[in-house]
Amino acid sequence: MTGTDTHRGTLRSGDTHLLAQARVRALATRPTGPFRVTTAAPVPARPASPARPDFPHL
Repeated sequence: MTGTDTHRGTLRSGDTHLLAQARVRALATRPTGPFRVTTAAPVPARPASPARPDFPHL
């Protein structure tokens, strides 16, 4: 959420949270194709971040 806050500094944190909920609801109404892509993208990114070439033993 920090990325959205920096791009939308004029909005309050509560407003960005409401926008996030609106995006999730809009994606939920769409077919499961794009919804799965958007939700599955950040999930493997978090475990992969510590396992970078800087730490090959991890």
